[in-house]
Order: sequence, then structure tokens, then C-alpha cells
Amino acid sequence: MSIAENYNITGFRKHITEIIRAVADMGRGVVVTNRKKPQAVVLPSKYKPLAEERVKYSRWMALMFTERLLPDAPAHLKEPQTAELARLPHSKLKALLEVDRLPVSRRMRPRIERAVGRVILERLEKRHKIAKAIREAESQGLYDAVEHQTGKVDLT
Repeated sequence: MSIAENYNITGFRKHITEIIRAVADMGRGVVVTNRKKPQAVVLPSKYKPLAEERVKYSRWMALMFTERLLPDAPAHLKEPQTAELARLPHSKLKALLEVDRLPVSRRMRPRIERAVGRVILERLEKRHKIAKAIREAESQGLYDAVEHQTGKVDLT
């Protein structure tokens, strides 16, 4: 089987074994498409270290944005936010560079929602609100009561 650079999903599914063997033997990848739009890339194993570095970079970017936007939040709020942001593509994460404080302004909201998604932005703002309440409760000596309530807030 000669290897092409692109396969639609149906063709890929039909010839998956041959395509994977060819990718491994030839050392170059193929693009899997759906209605002519790229959906996935199959790469030979020699690219695994590069993919792992990209995952580390995504995690680092997510951590940077979480620390910047939720600086005083406790770990139980930061960790799920970092994990959620790490699943976003770099192109979408870059939109958070424009956000300097939470909640996001009305003018900026549509652009950020388009980039990261309404649900993710809402969860980020909820976590910010909870972290702010925790800080206020700490200053009044009521942290335990507020921390108990954070476990009851639905962030989904």
C-alpha cells in the first residue's frame, strides 16, 4: 500500500493497520480528515518525545494562567482549573493573555467565551468568586465555614 498524506475517516478506518505500519516504516505522519477538515494526525513513535513536550508546555501555560487569574485561591480550586485549561489548545489558551482580572468585562466577554468556551469561563469566574469569599472569611476568622460551603458549590 502506498501511503498518502491525508485520509478521510472512512478510508483510515478501512486501512488502519496498513496505514499504521506504513507510518512506522516510512517515518512520516498522515492526517485524518472529516469532510476535508483535519481531525487528527498519526505520527511515528519517533515523535513521542515532541508530543510529551507539547503536553508539558500546555500544562505549564495552564498553570501560568491559573496562577495569574486565581493568585490567592486555595489548591483545591487551582488544581481543577489548571487541569481544565491544560486540555485547551494553545490557540484558545492565548486568548487569556487579554484577561487581566476577573470577572471579565462585558466588552471582552464575547471574545473570551468564543476562545475558551462559555462553560470554562463561567467556572473560572466561579472559582474566583469562591476564592474571594475565602479570603474575606480568612480575614474575619471564618475560613472553616466558607471552606465547607465551597464543597457544596456546583461548578459544572
